[in-house]
Amino acid sequence: MTLVQVSIYVGIMMFASITTRFLPFFFFPENKPLPKWVQFVADRLPYASLGMILIYALKDTSLDIAVSYPEVIALIWITIIHLKYKQTLLSISTSVLLYLFLVN
Repeated sequence: MTLVQVSIYVGIMMFASITTRFLPFFFFPENKPLPKWVQFVADRLPYASLGMILIYALKDTSLDIAVSYPEVIALIWITIIHLKYKQTLLSISTSVLLYLFLVN
């Protein structure tokens, strides 16, 4: 790629990034209440995202416990930590570290 092509690409990416960051403030100003459909989506999107990540992460897991014990242990760990502390970042990060420790 030439310098001009790289510059155009970077400019387009900067514009896209800035646009996606500032459009919500334009469509949903602070002085107006959020529409009900936005509140509905905002309440359910984190759970849907975590469910999708869970399905994606376990899609290649074997049902044989002798082979997939790291996944099972990490899944039990993330469930216990999340139910106990209700901290998503803590439960995800510690279960990832545990999984990496068990795999290696």
